[in-house]
Amino acid sequence: DVIDWLCPQVSGTELAFFDGDDKLRTYPIAGGGPTTSTFPAHYNSGFASTGSSFAFVEFDGPSDAGIYTATSAASTPTKIFTDGVDPLAATDSDVAPGQVGYEDNAMPAKPIFTRSLTRSGNTLTAGTESLVANNATGFGLSLSGTRAAYLDDPQSDVTALELKTPNAGIRTLRTTSDDPDLHTDVYSPALSGRRVLYPVATFTNNAVVQSNQLFDDVTGQTTTVSSTPSAALWGNYLVTLDSQSGAIIRKDLSTGQTTPIYTIPHASGDTMFGNLEAWGNTVAWSVFVCGTD
Repeated sequence: DVIDWLCPQVSGTELAFFDGDDKLRTYPIAGGGPTTSTFPAHYNSGFASTGSSFAFVEFDGPSDAGIYTATSAASTPTKIFTDGVDPLAATDSDVAPGQVGYEDNAMPAKPIFTRSLTRSGNTLTAGTESLVANNATGFGLSLSGTRAAYLDDPQSDVTALELKTPNAGIRTLRTTSDDPDLHTDVYSPALSGRRVLYPVATFTNNAVVQSNQLFDDVTGQTTTVSSTPSAALWGNYLVTLDSQSGAIIRKDLSTGQTTPIYTIPHASGDTMFGNLEAWGNTVAWSVFVCGTD
């Protein structure tokens, strides 16, 4: 078979290298066949010969992380340094009524968990962890009821927008590799009730085309709701900003009725973009005006 020779090292009696599957292989210098380790090791984190043995890094789990030595792939490795476990830190979080969700750094895959929240007087108590997804990117988490939307990286250079619901499990709504002729980025989603709002940017012919997509979990349909990344979702209400006219509009998705909220003062030819937020009957915004000069 074809063997990847990665980081070859020589000790007094053995030639060692990695075979590309995070396994150590050693050959006796005096001759003989190879031996493949049963323990995991990681060449890209450091691999060296001490003269009489080989030193390598292992980090598959918090209790195992450290530096090990082994005289050959057949020997039992000896830990010579224990790596301290990093403190847990939420790399992303979101709060919904009665629950909190977060992605932590305990594992490289950045799994997503939720905890229920209960209040007694002025005391807030979090329940036990509940796993939502095994893999995520560390940003882009949004919760609503029993649904969760988040960004995942299922493979190198690919980002996927995923939605998890109790009935349908995990579904992929959009990935960065939908069209092989275009480069498309998917950004942090906003989940509210049955709908997911997410910005998309497509790069083609030295131009960037931006839009906001709205996925309806009940109908299964995805529609383009604005040609700019400035939009917000709360329940049945969708708020958008027209980048040319400066008009902020709220639309009731259940009836189709639109309500003008405000028009950003601007000069002819200006372009506007910024952040919109919606909560109940309240709409907030922070808008930048880009002049033509």
